[in-house]
Amino acid sequence: ELAGPGAADVLGRLLQETQPASRLNTLHEEALLSLHRLGRSAPLESYLVTAETRVEELLLKGERLDEACDILFKKGMLLNRAGRREASATAYQRLLAVSEKNPLPGEAGERVPLVLYNLACLASLGGEKARALEWLEKAVRAGYQDRAWIELDLELEAIRGEEGYRRLLADEKLLP
Repeated sequence: ELAGPGAADVLGRLLQETQPASRLNTLHEEALLSLHRLGRSAPLESYLVTAETRVEELLLKGERLDEACDILFKKGMLLNRAGRREASATAYQRLLAVSEKNPLPGEAGERVPLVLYNLACLASLGGEKARALEWLEKAVRAGYQDRAWIELDLELEAIRGEEGYRRLLADEKLLP
């Protein structure tokens, strides 16, 4: 994170020079989050409105659903990192709804297990243990196989002592 008296101005100029990219974790998105954390939320809010407008346009037309899902995934990540967990979960659930109705090509389709995993983390952070376990099992059944990260991720700390968590991690067929 950038800090100091001139950081917000530098980040603002950086936003003007960069464009939102289709890839995740871009410099543009990092600048949006940094500005938000420095108390300048307008650029992030503007980005979220623009992203939502684009998603609605794509879903209404029923085309480029992979792009709509990419935007929803990015939106979910940004909202979570901005501390807006409920809105993040809503973005992820919309992505899942699109993917259930339409087979998603390439990276968009491969991202579904991660979306389910992120929903497990959000539920765990919110104290919804049963829901977190449900999402985690769905994530693993959908192909999320990073056992080491599941065991280390602090966002899942609330469910580590739960029987369902231990049972899931003990099932070597589901989680090799």
